[in-house]
Amino acid sequence: MEGLNDMLKIVQEKLSLRGFRVSSRVGAELEITHLQYADDTLVFCDANKNQLKILRVIFVIFEAISGLHINWNKSFLYPVKSLIYPLWLGFWVEGLPTTYLGMPLGAKCKSISIWNGVIEKCGKRLDALRRNFRWEGNSETKKLHLVKWDTLIESKQARGLG
Repeated sequence: MEGLNDMLKIVQEKLSLRGFRVSSRVGAELEITHLQYADDTLVFCDANKNQLKILRVIFVIFEAISGLHINWNKSFLYPVKSLIYPLWLGFWVEGLPTTYLGMPLGAKCKSISIWNGVIEKCGKRLDALRRNFRWEGNSETKKLHLVKWDTLIESKQARGLG
């Protein structure tokens, strides 16, 4: 994946691939063309044929050099404020909003409803951490749970341990 990162950086430096500007302050310009997480890559570029062709060539060269294969059935293009149909490039065209790694993309970030799933997942994870800490401390080994979770979180007035 480091090779793909380097290839995308070189193309960005040659001004063949334009991402989006995060900051345009003088001396602090920052443009993001791609983000990588594990074996996933998000690429941001203009929706014109030239940039999409360059992107396709980069991916094909990356496959040839690295021996890794891109699953084109899982490769999607999400056009923002433009209509393009690059099926001939091997990309599937999808619409926004969508989710990526469990996080909403392209939705109105101030809308509370899009964050419900994220809040629910975080809440469940926090409950599990709290539960494991109260029952097991910071031990690495599993121990028996001597008290039900519901009793543990119930207030003392309601005959719980809370």
